[in-house]
Amino acid sequence: MHVSKLDRNWLSTSFFRHSFLITNQHDLKRLKTECEFVFIDPDKSIVEAATEQLISLTAESIDSAVKEINNVKQSLVKLFGQLKQGVSLDTKSLIHSIGALTNKVFNETDTYLYIAMLKEKDISLAEKSIRVFIFFVAFAKHIGVKKNQLLDIATAAILHDIGMLLAPKALLKSAFIDKNERKYLENHTKIGVEILSKENEFSELTLKTIKHHHENVDGSGYPSGLKGRDIGLYSRMLNITCMYEALTRDRI
Repeated sequence: MHVSKLDRNWLSTSFFRHSFLITNQHDLKRLKTECEFVFIDPDKSIVEAATEQLISLTAESIDSAVKEINNVKQSLVKLFGQLKQGVSLDTKSLIHSIGALTNKVFNETDTYLYIAMLKEKDISLAEKSIRVFIFFVAFAKHIGVKKNQLLDIATAAILHDIGMLLAPKALLKSAFIDKNERKYLENHTKIGVEILSKENEFSELTLKTIKHHHENVDGSGYPSGLKGRDIGLYSRMLNITCMYEALTRDRI
């Protein structure tokens, strides 16, 4: 059965989102223990039970998704090139492309996750950013993030490392870094926010999510050394997503 809403805030329960499919007796017992009542969507219960059993990826859907990804990749590469050249940034067309791709990933999540998991060696910053973006949108969908915030945080995901474009070349190539390079690394999120703030096109939520996505819950992160819930939910999600992307990428 599909639970569409709990009788309390999902963050106060052991469930990972506010809307989910119950498929076994164990989860049903948990639900009875933690809630007095819930709202059930019978239509979704039937549809989701069926789709849990069968996920169909067609060649046509994959080809279409690859084209959508390549369109955003071209816009991203163009923006990165403009930043390196010191010319004005075409942010409006990029944001439009991100919005379209966000909707596609949200509605066709399995197809885009399949593409994102195809491993490539020595991928570019643009390709890495798109992988992070796809994983992040899937993560946000899974926990039930409100759609009116989705574009802002998805934009943060795809531009999370824009500050690294101005990093010293040695920092990007060397396995060992000196004190000055370490200082840049720990400030690259702030630098990225400074770059985007000048454009007046990006929301505070986007900028805040980027700035703190390298903070750790134990306070060992940067740039501010924030701890626990002092770090915004979406920054914590982006931190997890970036780590997952790095661990699942073929780096050899």
